[in-house]
Amino acid sequence: MRITVCAVFFFISAFVFGQTQNEKLAQQYFAAKQFEKAVILYDDLHKNNALNKFYAPLLDSYLFLERYKDSEKLVKRHSKKNPERVDLGIDLGYVYEKWGKLKKANKSYENTIDEMLPNTNIILNVGNGFYKRKKYDYAIKAYK
Repeated sequence: MRITVCAVFFFISAFVFGQTQNEKLAQQYFAAKQFEKAVILYDDLHKNNALNKFYAPLLDSYLFLERYKDSEKLVKRHSKKNPERVDLGIDLGYVYEKWGKLKKANKSYENTIDEMLPNTNIILNVGNGFYKRKKYDYAIKAYK
């Protein structure tokens, strides 16, 4: 019994330590602007982890590498998993904008404004999301 408990503890510790190591390594690659290496690790971490904390750096890495199709798929997949996050439409619009698809970008931004519920937290999240992406006109619309 004692050996079984020790073995289980060892495997859990190894798994947690491995995740932490990959997370640290991905952060180091991202900080060093080695986005190809960061994408590999962040993609794996994002797929194998229920937490949303790997979404933003993975999206940013894809965008730095100009992998717009992958960026679009990531945002759409993340939106399906988090339908309450109206502000993800801003990310989709930003991907389209970087991709040169300005009509789609503007449509995504407008849809985000239209889908907002009259809830203070949602309004702040959407407005701050537009502000972060330097979309000040849309931020003002969101706050109104």
